[in-house]
Amino acid sequence: MIYFVQPIEGGLIKIGVSRSLSVRKSQLQAKAGCKLSVLGVCRGGFSDERAIHEKFAGLRRDGEWFEPHQELLEFIAENAVKWNGYDDVDIIFQMRGSEAFKTWLRGLADYDATDTTEVVERALAAYARTIGYAEPRPKR
Repeated sequence: MIYFVQPIEGGLIKIGVSRSLSVRKSQLQAKAGCKLSVLGVCRGGFSDERAIHEKFAGLRRDGEWFEPHQELLEFIAENAVKWNGYDDVDIIFQMRGSEAFKTWLRGLADYDATDTTEVVERALAAYARTIGYAEPRPKR
């Protein structure tokens, strides 16, 4: 998956690719000496990452770190999804924008009004099971 990370206090944005973002984020934080926030993730591999690097070449400052210009931030908002903290995010990509999921989630929220995060997590896991996905691996 392709990821976009930035120090919590702001600054340059790293555009990278990893199969294990939880591990990679820890490595980057240790190297940077600060906490990082995942701005979003999207499907893709090294060739897709390279294309994004080329698209924003004018914003490149240091290796894979780019200026947080409005154009890059809009690209992230339009093309990435929020990272759920798990390394297996395929289900998020599959369900993004799914009307069936949105309808099902609204019904669940109406029936069992509770903390939004809890409702979404339970709904996502339950819906995933109904369409044949396994639950994501737990955080380590």
